[in-house]
Amino acid sequence: MNYQFDVEMNRKNTASFKWDHCNYIFGTDDLLPMAIADMDIPAPPEVLAAIKERCEHPVLGYTIRTEKFYNAVKSWMKKRFNWEVKDEWILSTAGIIPALSYAVLSFTQPEDKILIQPPVYRPFFDAIEANHRIIVENPLKEVHQGNKIHYEMDFEDLEEKLNGVKLMILCSPHNPVGRVWTIEELTRLGKLCKEKGVIILSDEIHSDLVFKPNTHNPMASIKEFQDISITCIAPSKTFNVAGLCASAIIIPNQKVRENFSTMMFNCGVFLGNTIGNIALETCYTKCENWLEQLLEYLQERKTEIETFFAENLPQLKIAQTEATFLTWIDFRNLNFKTHKELEDFLIYKAKLGFDTGAKFGAQGQHFMRLNFGCSKKMLREALIRLKTAVDQL
Repeated sequence: MNYQFDVEMNRKNTASFKWDHCNYIFGTDDLLPMAIADMDIPAPPEVLAAIKERCEHPVLGYTIRTEKFYNAVKSWMKKRFNWEVKDEWILSTAGIIPALSYAVLSFTQPEDKILIQPPVYRPFFDAIEANHRIIVENPLKEVHQGNKIHYEMDFEDLEEKLNGVKLMILCSPHNPVGRVWTIEELTRLGKLCKEKGVIILSDEIHSDLVFKPNTHNPMASIKEFQDISITCIAPSKTFNVAGLCASAIIIPNQKVRENFSTMMFNCGVFLGNTIGNIALETCYTKCENWLEQLLEYLQERKTEIETFFAENLPQLKIAQTEATFLTWIDFRNLNFKTHKELEDFLIYKAKLGFDTGAKFGAQGQHFMRLNFGCSKKMLREALIRLKTAVDQL
């Protein structure tokens, strides 16, 4: 079956955070929103059909995770990443963001240190700060290659910073810089964490959205590090079902898993989401062909962005995107005095709503994140708006 991804979607008045909340996010509705990490494409028809079929039964009561749920997760991890997962390793939360806080509460105490690698997904900061823990930053290193930026882990800094740390939150693949960590990088990281007694929570929500020839390796699929790893996956980004709030948390170590599970129960989390579970099961069992076609479409949009910037916006640099539908853009050469000036320029001159780089940490100052999970027309309109505004500076 051939699927259509180049679709002009009208999402206004659907309670869309991206489209109906612009005034709250940007202070105006007069712009093109290219922020918020969901895609402006239809979810797989198989998922919509499964939800419709379930809703033919008029009762939507409390639900459990059935054998189909566990088999779906196991088969997906085996098929996509050659990782054998056991039923008892699998827990579930209403999305990965809650899992961050459950892990913080499970394995650390107030004033304990937790390490992250900025610029990185804002909820990592929030889960640590809101629970009165101490953030330890191991910033990624920039390697400039023409108009591209390649990001790498700073292992020398990491080895020093891990002293006294209880938990590390790893972003793999990395959001927003789009890195897919190699097996060598993950092994070096794992050895340092194991040596220093640090648990790794690996947010792998973008693990299905990896561009060839890159290969994603789940942190816990490296057997040496299974006992210190918590792996978080979800169909939400991959299959554009983020609003259904379903995820799987895979924890091989029994003691670690029991601690995490107890914290979930203490927070009142022990039942699933009826529709979310149906979506997850369907995504992981019936939608692989849809995903393969999506990756081809996103690869085309990624290439289009790279070509456009090289030919039309040489003063701007972009990260080498190895995964995700997100482009990390470096605006430092435009010489805005403050990040707020850059934000205002994009909102009021270019009329574009990007994710502000500042929310990804201090390393995101004068950067922006663009979401290219959309129609060709929408992306091209955004690129033209950006070029027109920059040309007028």
